[in-house]
Amino acid sequence: MDQDTQLLLILVVLLVLFLLAIIVFVLFSVFMKRKNSLLREQIEAEKRYERAIAETQIEIREETLRNISWE
Repeated sequence: MDQDTQLLLILVVLLVLFLLAIIVFVLFSVFMKRKNSLLREQIEAEKRYERAIAETQIEIREETLRNISWE
């Protein structure tokens, strides 16, 4: 192989490696965004659950106090 062919081969290999690195970076970024989104959704679901439990406990206490006051 002459020098021009070797240079062209090296450039092609470097270009392919560079493109692969960009693809990996983009896929990693998408994965991280999706993971963070799912974590936020999970935290929001836990907060809704805790609020629902707190509201239910308050309703039970109010109902208990009403029942006690009627007796």
